[in-house]
Amino acid sequence: MTSSATTRPHGLRTTILTGVSTLVLATAWAGSAAAAAAEAAATGPATLEEVTVTARRVTENVQTTPVSVSAVSLQQIQDLNIVRLENIQKLAPNLTVLANGPSSVAPMLFLRGIGSPSVALYSEPPVALYVDGVYTPRPTAAAFDVPDMHGIEVLRGPQGTLFGRNTTGGAILITTESPRHSAGGSASVSYGSDNDWAGDLVAHTGDFGPGNLRAKIVLQRHDRDGWVEFPGFKKDEWGGSLHSKSASFTLAGDITDRLSAEGAINYSKLRSAVGFQTLAANPNAILYFSQSPGFGGPPFIIGTTPQDIAYRDPRQLNNEARIRTYGQRLTLNWDGGKAFQLKSITAGSWIHQDLTGQLGGSYVLGRVNVLGVTTISPIITHLTPTEPGRQRQFSQEFNLTGTVGDFSYVAGLYYFNEEAAETVRTEQIGTPTSAAFVATVTDRSVSYGESTKSYAGYGQVSYKPHQFDGRLEITGGLRWTKDHKTLISETAATSSATGLTTVTGTVLATGLPGAGLTGIVPSTAAETWKNTGWSASISYQVAPTVYAFARASSAFRAGGFNAISTNAPGYGPEKAVSYEGGIKSEWFERRLRVNAAVFHTDYTGLQITQFIGPPRNTTFITNAAAAKYDGYEVEAQALFGHGFSADANYGYTFPKYKKYEIGASPLPALCAATPQDPSCFQNVGGVARHAFLSKHSLHVGVQYEAPKMDFGVLTFRTDFSYKSSFLFGSLDLLSPNNTKVRSGIDRNLSARIILSQIPIGGDRVKLKVQAFGDNLTDNRFIVEAVDFSTTMNGIFNRPRNYGVIVSAEF
Repeated sequence: MTSSATTRPHGLRTTILTGVSTLVLATAWAGSAAAAAAEAAATGPATLEEVTVTARRVTENVQTTPVSVSAVSLQQIQDLNIVRLENIQKLAPNLTVLANGPSSVAPMLFLRGIGSPSVALYSEPPVALYVDGVYTPRPTAAAFDVPDMHGIEVLRGPQGTLFGRNTTGGAILITTESPRHSAGGSASVSYGSDNDWAGDLVAHTGDFGPGNLRAKIVLQRHDRDGWVEFPGFKKDEWGGSLHSKSASFTLAGDITDRLSAEGAINYSKLRSAVGFQTLAANPNAILYFSQSPGFGGPPFIIGTTPQDIAYRDPRQLNNEARIRTYGQRLTLNWDGGKAFQLKSITAGSWIHQDLTGQLGGSYVLGRVNVLGVTTISPIITHLTPTEPGRQRQFSQEFNLTGTVGDFSYVAGLYYFNEEAAETVRTEQIGTPTSAAFVATVTDRSVSYGESTKSYAGYGQVSYKPHQFDGRLEITGGLRWTKDHKTLISETAATSSATGLTTVTGTVLATGLPGAGLTGIVPSTAAETWKNTGWSASISYQVAPTVYAFARASSAFRAGGFNAISTNAPGYGPEKAVSYEGGIKSEWFERRLRVNAAVFHTDYTGLQITQFIGPPRNTTFITNAAAAKYDGYEVEAQALFGHGFSADANYGYTFPKYKKYEIGASPLPALCAATPQDPSCFQNVGGVARHAFLSKHSLHVGVQYEAPKMDFGVLTFRTDFSYKSSFLFGSLDLLSPNNTKVRSGIDRNLSARIILSQIPIGGDRVKLKVQAFGDNLTDNRFIVEAVDFSTTMNGIFNRPRNYGVIVSAEF
């Protein structure tokens, strides 16, 4: 009680001081920008470009949209060479994009502290990703370069009404360029540190044939060596290596004067490797693993600073994650005039992946019990020799928009069908009890299949009374969703000590492998969830360039099953209710833009992802918590004149658990028979922490564009981004090494020099050359870690790197 009472005022003081400091800095920065902008009024006509968004399913100016949205324009995408999701995290406050362990290129998305650290096919991330209007639920599908990226919108906070399930954290919308009416395109090639080669081609045919047919072809390839050495292997197989290629074809045309169509197909293939390192371990594990050199094995590598070396387990025939994707989309647009715009998006895709890897770090040699005999064999805390998975999805959406008098509306129907199957095989050892410990290796394989069907209908109406000349807007919306999931699962575990295999389904059976164990029926489960979500907002154009809004909304994240632990309990939906207010403003003839928002979000049934050690040794998702998240965000852009410009953003999130219940075991599965028994649960909200949450995020970018010269236009840009450190586990009770390891502070300083408009080929070709450096201070930190109790293992960010990009538009 005393501890709690004394920490609350301190936390409140910290929040207040942080807020005041931020406002002071923002005011000073804005004041400086204002003075410079006022001077700039006499030096040129330049203004900030108008940015449009589709955050409410219609195209509108971001400055008059009552949603907390960060828009990345085409110009920013080109200047910063943004082709991957992780490139955008510095451009939006309270956004974190991390690399995932089994595939270092699969992005984990976190908005305002809400996200998921899992890429398992059964897991539902709470930040929805839409590419050209198609929901993309699996992070591995977003692991590829997108050279024709045209616009990015980061919708912060719950977006349940218009963008549906799995938006309790927010949504990210990516659009690619549609086929142009005139022939042309772009091409680029780059080379950088770690033998990093990338090339792409985007070609537009222009109009041809009947109905203004036009096509676009996109080809991309990216190869990179790793920086985490795997002794005995080539650099292009080391940790951090990447090899990807993709191709897409888009065909668009006007079927009639009112009906247009766009169809697209794409194929992508990727392989990458990750070098995990042991960060911490219990004392007995350190003694046990450190004996490896005495047995003729490699040293035990441990530490919280990057060693950039990992010894690959000889049992691991392949240590590269491999991903293949295929997708197709058909978009139809019917133009019925201002009052009636109808869009249909039909899409299908599949993913084939095999996320192999050594999450346990480097292998060592140790004592192992093999059929009752102590032998010296390779050991590692967690090895995934194979993890083949496949996912197929189909979606259909009808979207109707229009304006009638003082009213505008959005309405739609949505259907989503997904089939996923995965086999997760792991080799794990028990927790060492001494240096003389003799380990038993358990070869465990879980196979599951899961199907999901989701139906939704939604509508939103906005009212702009003409008496206020369109300055006042009141909006309300509803969405009804029905989810149905089924699961079939079976587990087989073989002990090195006995050679016996235990198969778990509806019953248990143990015997010799291949002996034809009988009586095993795979475990099955099925569940249906329904939800009605809502949103409401009110906004007012206070002045011609000052816009204020208040918004309340709800969202839910689909429930599901812990598919990789047979007979484990499932979990229900996560629900969020959010309240936010903001001001969007432009000053000095659109040379200064300042947007700010504050938010409060209440979560119930918050889904927590937690690795639980022996005896289960697997990841669980459970509705452990009720929590609140408070915070604020500031974004600013300024043109200072004489070629100088700047942009900045700051985000702060302060979360607090209201309740966090876990099974007293502490394994919730052991209470499955009597889930309402109070003895099965305990509230640990007072000691639980928020994992994967950077409370502070900051970015400042400064750019100078020199006057045009005979050889082109020189542009200099530097960016600094900061994210505070975070923990990787919520409960020390379940993560013994949690307090020993934090992510570290992300301080990234980058710079680039751009020479554009190089006179070559006349006006038909626009040549551009860039030289860039990223992580110039070589700041290394941990981007992901998993606590296996025996050891805690993680991966570090990429070291300092440089490169050159040559691109041309034609």
